[in-house]
Amino acid sequence: MKKSILATSLCGILVTTNVITGWQFKKELDEQKYEYDQVINNLHSLTEQYDDKIKKQQDNINELNTQIDNKDKKLVELSQQLEELKSNKKQERSP
Repeated sequence: MKKSILATSLCGILVTTNVITGWQFKKELDEQKYEYDQVINNLHSLTEQYDDKIKKQQDNINELNTQIDNKDKKLVELSQQLEELKSNKKQERSP
């Protein structure tokens, strides 16, 4: 009978120890999951910020390219006008 009580007590202690260990393990896992979730959220936030910066830079590049194209067109136009003026001046000088 004493052996049976002792065995039951030991089983109870082992079960209690396993439950406590399981709770501790779950608590540690929950803490690690929380930290992991924080890191993932930070990465998503940083990704969005960088995507926004890249979009703004691309918009700026597109605007600058448009300005360059407009200036190139203006330069071609002015070059043509200059050539016309030179041609007219030559014609005026010729007898």
